[in-house]
Parts: sequence; structure tokens; C-alpha cells
Amino acid sequence: MAGIIGDRHHSGVLTAGRPEGPWTKLGEGLEGREVLSIALAGEEVLAGTDDGVFVSVSHCGQWRRLPTLDD
Repeated sequence: MAGIIGDRHHSGVLTAGRPEGPWTKLGEGLEGREVLSIALAGEEVLAGTDDGVFVSVSHCGQWRRLPTLDD
């Protein structure tokens, strides 16, 4: 299971084995960004934020920002 908390203070992508938890953050690197959506693409987890799209390949590693047309 995966879910998001979209506020600036606690924002992040959370995972759990069952609905009642325990819930834990999926990797580091989204601090201070508002997570608006998540998606799975094969082995990658994508997080749409107020500051671009981020990807976590290992499901527990660091998030990295994907380049945009403006970059």
C-alpha cells in the first residue's frame, strides 16, 4: 500500500503492508515539497510535487528530481 501526505510540514510518500499500518516514509529527498500524486511505472515510484516530478527506483532509496523542459 502507498499513500501521500500533501502538506508542507509532513509531506511525503508513505508505505504500509496493511491499511492500519505501521506507515513509514519511502526514502528521503522530498522535504519541503507538497506531494500531490504518486504513480508506479514498473520498478519506479513517481511523485508529482509542487516542485516537479521525482522518482525513486529502489522503493526505499533517495528521491531524485526528473528534468523538465525548463531545466
